[in-house]
Formats: sequence, structure tokens, C-alpha cells
Amino acid sequence: MKTIMTLRIIIISILILFVSTFEARTQEVRELRSLDLQDFECLKSLDCAQNSPILKNKGWAFVFEEPVAPFAREFTASMKGEDVHFHARYNQQGDLLSARYKRNNVKLPKCLLIHLTEDADEHWQIAESELDMKNFDPALIRYRVKLQNHTTETYEEYDYEMIRELHDRYEGSSELCLLN
Repeated sequence: MKTIMTLRIIIISILILFVSTFEARTQEVRELRSLDLQDFECLKSLDCAQNSPILKNKGWAFVFEEPVAPFAREFTASMKGEDVHFHARYNQQGDLLSARYKRNNVKLPKCLLIHLTEDADEHWQIAESELDMKNFDPALIRYRVKLQNHTTETYEEYDYEMIRELHDRYEGSSELCLLN
């Protein structure tokens, strides 16, 4: 009788492990659509991140790691995809402690494209682009662009201030759009 009970516990434990692994893998293969400024504002709050129908419609349904020990003080969420990396930490009150959002092969802001094509001597071409944002704050956005020609490749970085300057130079007083 004791052996049967032990066997049942083992089987139930394996099933629970399988289901939780399946749920985690389901999150990995979901298509993640790009986030916009309203989404980043929402992600600053654990409650909004967990319950936002807009985020869920974009494929961003988070499974938060619940604190295990009674003294644990953080909730975390992480996602990795082919062109996206996301990690956020929240305290027990649901306030954002830190976050990092990265996307590869992103559409660059118009003013940055103008700048890169205007200064395009020696047949430079954009080979890769990356957006990196800290703490879901648009003022902490950084673009990294890989440029290459037939013999050389180089990386250029553009932060919020540089994008703002380029925007003012090429587009005037229209609204700055950092995310496309």
C-alpha cells in the first residue's frame, strides 16, 4: 500500500512538472508583436502587466515566477524569442524595480534613417539594427546599428539625445517617434 501511494506521488509530480514545462514552452513559441509607448507605461506596474488585454492580444501574456520563500520580495518575468529579449523585476507591491527590453532587426526612426543615408559614402548599408530600452523608459532607448560596405563593418550607437537632435535637424517640430 505504501509503495502504491509513493508511486502515485511520483506520477503526479512528473505530471505537474510536464504541465509547467509545457506552459513555459508555449510562452516561448508565441508570436510577439511590437510594443508601443502605452504598453511600456503599462509594464511599469505588475497588475497592469498581468491583466492587460492589449498586451495579451499582442502575444505578451506573462507567467510570473511567484516568490517561493516567505521572505522573497520580487516577481520576475522573462521572455526570449528570435528577435526579442525581455526581463522585468517587480517588488511585492507590484512596482517595477528594473527591466530590459531588446529587439533585433527593428525599424529605425525616420530621422535616423535619413541621417544614415545622407552620410552614406563608400556604399555603406545597414546590416542589422537593435533597440535596447531600460526600465520601459523611452528616454533610455538606445539603437545599435551595424553598417557594412564591401570591405568593412562597424557598429554605431544612438541614444535618446542623439535621436532627438537628429529629429530636430531633419524633421523639425513634428512629434518624435522612437518606436515603430
